[in-house]
Amino acid sequence: MNTSDLQEAGEIRDGRYPDIEIYMQRVEPPALIEWLKSKLQVTNRQEKGKSIVLTLGAKNLEAPPVTCTIVPDAVKGHFTSVWITPNETKWLTDQDFARDAFEHFQLETRCSTGSWDGNDEQGWLRLTQNGESIVNWLAD
Repeated sequence: MNTSDLQEAGEIRDGRYPDIEIYMQRVEPPALIEWLKSKLQVTNRQEKGKSIVLTLGAKNLEAPPVTCTIVPDAVKGHFTSVWITPNETKWLTDQDFARDAFEHFQLETRCSTGSWDGNDEQGWLRLTQNGESIVNWLAD
């Protein structure tokens, strides 16, 4: 399912992805958590195996909890996954989240080029000191 299919199905509202995920290379989890705390209200932190799960304050008390899962070295190349679900953040898309994270950390950051549909046919947005490009992660 691509972004336009999700929009038609009502899963993307006002351009907001239902969840957002980025991958950051060589980011230190404590620094990442501090940055997230500066952007979001973190109400709880748990360690589950190698993952760190943050509970984020919801705008609406009746809404389901918002969870941020951080998985260090989730992908070869020392990329840490940062996944927020559901997306109740200031970032509408993975790209917005990735650009903000890259601006702060200046570390290679990647994300899907569209709302996740189970494959990467459209490639991955890669942010580096040299700018933004679309890459095929498997061939990279």
